[in-house]
Amino acid sequence: YLGELLRTWKGQPELVAEPYLKLAELQIKQGKKDEALQSLDMIDKLMADSGKVAPVVHAKALEKMGDIYLEKNQKDLAIKSYGNLLEKYEETRPLSSIRYKLGQIYFKRGDVQQAAEVWNEFKGQKSGFWKNLAQEQLKNSEWRDGYKKYIQRIPAMADKQESK
Repeated sequence: YLGELLRTWKGQPELVAEPYLKLAELQIKQGKKDEALQSLDMIDKLMADSGKVAPVVHAKALEKMGDIYLEKNQKDLAIKSYGNLLEKYEETRPLSSIRYKLGQIYFKRGDVQQAAEVWNEFKGQKSGFWKNLAQEQLKNSEWRDGYKKYIQRIPAMADKQESK
C-alpha cells in the first residue's frame, strides 16, 4: 500500500516524505533496519534536493537515522545524523535529549573534551534536566581522573617509605 502511494506521488516531496517515514517506522518494527535507513535517507535527500519536506518529518527522520546507527554501533554515522538534526532544528524544536545523546557518544569514546563542548551548547529553558545530567557526568569523570592519578602515585610513595 505505502509502496504504491510512493510510486503515485513520485516527484512531489511534500507528499511522499511522510509515507516514507511511516514505511521506515514499519520497517524498524519488523527489524529491517537497513531498509528503514534507506527510507529515512530518501527523506533526507528529498529535503536536500527540494527543501519542500515538512520540517517535523525531516527532523523525525534524522533522529531515527541516528538512533538506528547508534543501535548498529555505527557511531560516526550516528554523530553525523544527530549533528545534522541539531544544526537544522535545535532553534525551533526541543532537542536537548538529542544533544545529550550526542555528547554521550563522545563521552563513551573517551573524548571528554568533545562531549563537554557538545554539552555546553544546550539551548532553551527545558534543557535544564539534560544539562544537569551532562554536568554530573563531567564532574564524575574529573573526579575519576583525579582519583586515578592519586592511586598511580601510591606505589611511588611506598618506594620512598621503604628506602628510609
